[in-house]
Amino acid sequence: MGSEIVSSRMPRPSIVKLGTEDRVVVDGQNYVADRVDQTAWTLSHEHFPARKLVLSHADFEKKLQAAAITIEYDYRS
Repeated sequence: MGSEIVSSRMPRPSIVKLGTEDRVVVDGQNYVADRVDQTAWTLSHEHFPARKLVLSHADFEKKLQAAAITIEYDYRS
């Protein structure tokens, strides 16, 4: 029997779906999703919109799994 070497695929983090009605709490600070692209989320602080937080999808997923991020869906609706 011949052996075959198969490369392993690294799992990609899933892209979280957020809207303007949703609140994202990062390390106790409230944010609103501004935009998303293929690499990162840009969040604005809820009370200080000029304060931006940019998180890659991988960092977002890690923080979400570590409970450093919580998402409150439809918070503003």
